[in-house]
Amino acid sequence: MRSALTRLALGALVGLAAARAGADLTAGTMLDSTTAEQAKDLLPPEILRHYRNGDYRNKVVEFPITRWRWDDGFEEATRWNGEHLVLDEHKAPVDKTTGKRPDYISGVPFPDIREDDPDAGYKVLWNVDYAYYTGGNSRNLVLLSWVSRSGLDRSAVQDVRFLYYDGQPRKYAPAANPDNFLFQFLALSTSPADLQGTAALGYRYKDPTKRDMNWACGRCRPPIAPTASSAPTRARTTASSSTASPRTSPGRSPATRRDSASSTRTASRARWCGTRSRPAGGARSRSTTTAPPASR
Repeated sequence: MRSALTRLALGALVGLAAARAGADLTAGTMLDSTTAEQAKDLLPPEILRHYRNGDYRNKVVEFPITRWRWDDGFEEATRWNGEHLVLDEHKAPVDKTTGKRPDYISGVPFPDIREDDPDAGYKVLWNVDYAYYTGGNSRNLVLLSWVSRSGLDRSAVQDVRFLYYDGQPRKYAPAANPDNFLFQFLALSTSPADLQGTAALGYRYKDPTKRDMNWACGRCRPPIAPTASSAPTRARTTASSSTASPRTSPGRSPATRRDSASSTRTASRARWCGTRSRPAGGARSRSTTTAPPASR
């Protein structure tokens, strides 16, 4: 499946490149080491190098825009956006009539961008975001790999979920949005064992003046309560210690001290650290002994 998707993506890329190249690369041409120079002005250097070296071989195909199929209402929403949406002083999309952000935005926010528009860059970024949001809610099992020149150094499996309150067809979005979210994000490490339980949670809001809320937790586990059988053992150990070692306070045995340290470490693992972005790239952190509210 992955190789098929890769071939489709490369075929689309080469097909679009061929459309720009005119007669140089026509449909049916095999792009490989013998024809790579014909695409030197069409492909990024790092991709072109693979064709020159013979690593990639792809047939140029026709890929007209009519091959794309959007959800129902996408094109109508895009037309409405082009007629009504502008950027406010925060560079956020608002209805030019009301000056407020619409309750729900779908489609491409800014379908007509002029080269001389000073806000063109902001509009392109909004279009990219909403093109992603239109894909809808998702749960993704991701194999994250650390690769060096010598090969695979390490890998981890992440269980990642996205919940969107804008962009996708409205029937798939949560019915209520009292917190005015734009999206919510949750990622859990499931393997290997030394990363299992590591989690990240993020909230983004539609209000451009409200900062993102982000939490990260390393190996989040609840505190472990002592069992009934362990308490008498600890008491007997304490009672049998007639003298304190130089590193032990009077009245506390090494076993008691170790148990206290273990409880402290366990409690610290259960703490969440929330970080909010700040202007000029700073950060403000806070700690709490309770987990943040669950995703809706």
